[in-house]
Amino acid sequence: GSATIGDNSGPDPLLIDVSSGGNVDVSSIGLGQDCTGFAAIAPDFRFTYSGSASRLRVFYVAADGSDTTIIINATDANWYCNDDDPVSATTNPMVEFSNPGTGQFDVWVGTYGSNILTSGKLYITELDYTPSHLP
Repeated sequence: GSATIGDNSGPDPLLIDVSSGGNVDVSSIGLGQDCTGFAAIAPDFRFTYSGSASRLRVFYVAADGSDTTIIINATDANWYCNDDDPVSATTNPMVEFSNPGTGQFDVWVGTYGSNILTSGKLYITELDYTPSHLP
């Protein structure tokens, strides 16, 4: 799926149903040291950010509580990845962008086993939500 978000263009947080996982071993393709897990070949979700917030958070919460990862290719063409939320110390992945640029973000959600799929919610927010502080 895809959406355009930012500066009150829609609900905040934006919640998207996503199935995480796939057969691509993210750690083997050299995206960065924090990029890990098994993900799909195509992004699970793509969004265009057109806002001007000082912070943008993207995180995932698996319905069954599974430990997952997040991989994001951002507007600056760099890769940002996370395994465990650094703000609330949960096993849910979260990436926070300070002064995010406008443009396209591609998001993958990974699992720790090849071809294991987990359902859950992807959250995209300019507000103070985290995996341990949900709306």
